Amino acid sequence: MRRVSIPGILGVIILSASMISAPTSATSAESDDPMVVETDTPRLEPDPRLRDASDAASASGSADTSERAVPDLGAVDAADVISLSGTIAYLDPDGHPGPSAGATTVVELHAPDRHELVGTSSGSTFSFTGLWGGQDYFLVARDASGRYATTYAGDTPYDGQATRYSDSTVDIVITMPTASSVSGKASFSETPAGDAVVEAWRADPATPELTCLQVAFVDPDTGVYSMSLSPGDYVLRIRIANGDANQAAQYFDHADSLGDSVTIDLAPGDALSDIDFDMKTFQWFVHRVDGANRYETSVNSTQLSFGPGVPVLYLASGENWPDALSAGPAASKQAGALLLSDPRGLLPVVEAEIRRLQPKRVIIAGGPASMSDALLAQVKAIVPDTTRIGGADRYATSRALIADAFPVGAYHSIFLATGMNFPDALSAAPIAGRRGEPLLLLNTAQGYLDEATRDSIERIAPARGFYVGGPAVMPRYLMDELERSGLVGEVWGAVGQDRYETSEQLNIWYGAHPLNDVVFLAQGDGFADALSGATVAAAVGAPLRLSRPGCIPSSTRKVMNWNNESQVVLLGGRAALGDRVAGIESC
Repeated sequence: MRRVSIPGILGVIILSASMISAPTSATSAESDDPMVVETDTPRLEPDPRLRDASDAASASGSADTSERAVPDLGAVDAADVISLSGTIAYLDPDGHPGPSAGATTVVELHAPDRHELVGTSSGSTFSFTGLWGGQDYFLVARDASGRYATTYAGDTPYDGQATRYSDSTVDIVITMPTASSVSGKASFSETPAGDAVVEAWRADPATPELTCLQVAFVDPDTGVYSMSLSPGDYVLRIRIANGDANQAAQYFDHADSLGDSVTIDLAPGDALSDIDFDMKTFQWFVHRVDGANRYETSVNSTQLSFGPGVPVLYLASGENWPDALSAGPAASKQAGALLLSDPRGLLPVVEAEIRRLQPKRVIIAGGPASMSDALLAQVKAIVPDTTRIGGADRYATSRALIADAFPVGAYHSIFLATGMNFPDALSAAPIAGRRGEPLLLLNTAQGYLDEATRDSIERIAPARGFYVGGPAVMPRYLMDELERSGLVGEVWGAVGQDRYETSEQLNIWYGAHPLNDVVFLAQGDGFADALSGATVAAAVGAPLRLSRPGCIPSSTRKVMNWNNESQVVLLGGRAALGDRVAGIESC
């Protein structure tokens, strides 16, 4: 078991580009900066081809950066030593087996649990001996000549789908199809501030998801690039891989967004040239979602992404934050929405939105002290299937919301936040929501994990307990107790110098899909706007980052730029996020 925390910004997951098209029309801008355009707020639609970056990493054997125990090799009995051997088969462009046509093949043996390249073997046969048993290995065959496509054992181009071996195996056959090639040239509106790379994102035939299979550097002098690929359907994108992204990411064929991109179908032996790119200057497109009050802002947030017929709608108090923190991920788990409500009764603007959404079910989050019986009766008159989920306090309500929305089973993570204050957990709610995982409030004042909390964690059997916040808000003795309890496989945490850095740490650990280009900004000094936007951000797979009211923390702005998060959704009016934030100015 391993507990890890990050005390500062240690690194950045470089992400980028595109779920909604760059707007073509602009309203009056709040900034004189030509790189910032304020636009009408678009409708945001989830793209089924995108999934969480951390999920993509866990499906990719070489990308998982979690720490695991390395076995004591000196203590392994000789009987546990294994060997792996086999041959390479080559397919011609018509899919027929035959002799290699000048291939220069290298087979690599990887031990993913140790993040280690164990060994290599050259030629069309391979043999690895003296391997320690009790752990998984996988094999990948690469052809330096580029004539044959990189292939993992199991005859797949995806490392996450590669066959794992833990026992001695002979007669392994890795079948390499004839590769396809793509080449072209990139031009720039100005000298790139970093290396330009072209990425090849392959569509998995079994799912709509896109996985990056290869990255090719663009020659800085000639602008030329080339790559050898496994046959299949691809989306190609160019971006700046390091330094400031002064050039906007672009998709083939000269598209600003994934939705407008052209998919290329590569058959074995295809050689496509003139797959060119024309990069433009990076711009921010700023959309503000606000209203006369927090309830109208909440309504306008749900209208970004949710249409009539939502499976479930959660209503939470707009006057306090705890119930909405756990309710947001619960709603997202069920493809539902969350609205803030006046706890005393149904406001006309909220009632109108309930009628527009036409939910099949409504959940009132919180007990009668948080959300009145009068409100419950009003909502029930509109949606007969309306129920209350609440408890004696915020912690019991959090547990009850999780028990209702999350079936008993094994989950990757449970997010743990203090119930004493809101800032550190604001960015965790949309992350938990888009991953379909719970956020549990802990009573950090009582000094121990009570039986009810332990039962709540145990019923969902998480592999990881992930806490947010430093020792001042999340006492280490509680996390030590959780680690010793055996309720979770490991305990990790995101710890920043302040709420803004903690927000960044969360979004580094659990990044959005690399092709996402949307980011939500909410003020870190208040809770209402972030809670309203959490389920929307989760629905479209975008991160929610915290900003100061008067400017964006410099590290946050850098990450947004590096990730090509050019579509910026501001949650709240100018009092919450001022004109400098709308102008993407840092501090």
